[in-house]
Amino acid sequence: MRVLILDLDGTLWDHEDASKLVPPYEFHGDYLIDSNGGELHLFPGVREFLEWASGRFVLSIASWNVEEKVKPILEGFGLWDCFVFPKIENHPDKADMIARTLRELELSGYDVGGVIYVDDRDIHIEDVKTTVPSIRFIHMWKDAKSFEELRELLERRGDSMELLIVKDKRIDYDGSAIGSHWAYRNFGILGNSLVVFRGKCDVKVEEMIDIEDLRASKEIRSDDMVHYIIEVFDLVNALFASTLQKLFIARLCEVLAEYGVKTHRKGDDIYVNGKKLSISIATVSPVSVKIHIGINIEAKGIPEGVDAIGLKELGITDVEGFMEKTGKALVKEFNKVKRDSLKVRWAQ
Repeated sequence: MRVLILDLDGTLWDHEDASKLVPPYEFHGDYLIDSNGGELHLFPGVREFLEWASGRFVLSIASWNVEEKVKPILEGFGLWDCFVFPKIENHPDKADMIARTLRELELSGYDVGGVIYVDDRDIHIEDVKTTVPSIRFIHMWKDAKSFEELRELLERRGDSMELLIVKDKRIDYDGSAIGSHWAYRNFGILGNSLVVFRGKCDVKVEEMIDIEDLRASKEIRSDDMVHYIIEVFDLVNALFASTLQKLFIARLCEVLAEYGVKTHRKGDDIYVNGKKLSISIATVSPVSVKIHIGINIEAKGIPEGVDAIGLKELGITDVEGFMEKTGKALVKEFNKVKRDSLKVRWAQ
């Protein structure tokens, strides 16, 4: 089940530091008054949102506050029991709070299938992403300007493709990542996903998917590539896999054009000036479509007889920026296709 972790101050309510309020509190519907006359108001739609979300997520809290002051506020509003293993602690290390909550959930038997963190500030997010790389962040009041918009955003994301760009380490591609649920097993991403990473490519014979390559004993190697591992669960069909693969290749060609690179697509391969820039394979498992695309960063370690080219030879030296730009472009393309497929009616 997916986990939704919420901040408190500035996110669920309008007070910037609820720990400064002085009990006892007087509760009046969706606001309270403390013993000094200070007020705290729940934002409009909070109760309705939590009621909706509690049936779809495991809800928890990561808040830089004093629990002895803030827990009675949540109890007074009747919200405390909505949350599992909430962390309300007087320090700013949200990454540690979230990591401990996830460990406690797993130890208690929860099957954590993705984590979303909602906060009105983004000052903690880099540390949080370092600790929990697969976490998805929603910047409250920017990404969603109300709790109704937050609900709509979460509903859309439930059907969309999740993007993870791995920047903190290299991952070599040996063909095994083409197996089903690779993103879930390695990063906790459940559902449609795109994982972008950098590393070598050396596909072993036993991992080869393309029968022509296998029959010809072709080597698939490169010393440095940007890799895209795509998994889609909506339709398990080899024709759909091949079509989706070519759509993504075409979209990558469009992004390369934005860098001033003129490309030529041959099936599922990208060429520049007659030299091969990419490799790709699409296949199906019993549960999903899997696609791998690899783009050379430098044309080194390439099998003999393959005339190749890399991004650096094309003047694209900001590899992480390229990973970010292309990853977002592919996810946006897929999500648009999926949304468009949902808005049509049957022909009469």
